[in-house]
Amino acid sequence: MDIYIGNINDYTTQYLTGLVCARHAKASGRYRFDADRRRTLLAHALLDHAVSVSLPDMPLPTDPAVDGYGKPHIFLDAEHEFHFSLSHSGDYSICAVGKSPVGADIETIGNDKEQIAERFFAKEEQGFIKDAESFYRIWTLKESFMKAVGLGMKLPMDSFTVTELDEETGSCRFKPCGSDSENTIADSLKDIYFDHKTGYYTISGMTLSKIPGYSLSVALCNTGSGGEDIPALHYPVL
Repeated sequence: MDIYIGNINDYTTQYLTGLVCARHAKASGRYRFDADRRRTLLAHALLDHAVSVSLPDMPLPTDPAVDGYGKPHIFLDAEHEFHFSLSHSGDYSICAVGKSPVGADIETIGNDKEQIAERFFAKEEQGFIKDAESFYRIWTLKESFMKAVGLGMKLPMDSFTVTELDEETGSCRFKPCGSDSENTIADSLKDIYFDHKTGYYTISGMTLSKIPGYSLSVALCNTGSGGEDIPALHYPVL
């Protein structure tokens, strides 16, 4: 997996607008604040850079299709897809790419969110929460999982749990929790990404503490029981 990272303070809105497709350039205009426009524009510019590295013959800028759950896709042909995930927060935008469906989330570490954890996190996850940093570690891991499986916020946060979290390496595994009949979306997920032999999803997660003040996590599908290599981080000049 590769993660491309950019700081919005390195670019102007005008410059970034010229790097992306007309649809995304127009859509960025709905944001009230210039920083918000630069975040979304930079994320898509990083995607185009990632495509240029992996698929140098593909025309740019890209204009990904969006499915019914809001997940963007770049289809190469009927059987192949360029897998990516976009996220942004504060001064940073990121684009993660992988050979399998991938999810990524970056968040600015703010105040501790104990009440949110009690409402949305599984009991096992709540045991990890010690401070704001540990809260955002779980939060970004869960967001990354929901993006990787393509369901986003359609998947209830309390329908699965982060487990076997290694605080030193940041790696983890995911497993379902709650009753099988509680949510049909969560149930359908098991048909695709669940290993009945182990009781875990075939998705690995990892939190990367490379940017001070931020929590950055990724999840990669069809990777078995975890233990993946640390993703490569790139800071391209666009």
